[in-house]
Amino acid sequence: WFRDRYGGGLIMLTTPQAAVILERDPSLVRRLARAGRLKGTKQGHDWFYEMGDVLAFKAIERPPGRPRKEIR
Repeated sequence: WFRDRYGGGLIMLTTPQAAVILERDPSLVRRLARAGRLKGTKQGHDWFYEMGDVLAFKAIERPPGRPRKEIR
């Protein structure tokens, strides 16, 4: 982890670090960021995430498995 370079005091995480906290694969963390479900910033080829955003994402209660399809 590292603090942002502008002195804002935010703790920024790389994709592998966020994946460890979320207990998910790094490729899933990148997909979540690309889809906008996990707030992240892309700089060049790398994604960076604020620690608070990662912890907030982890705190959301989600049922395990894939969501059921609606039957019409």
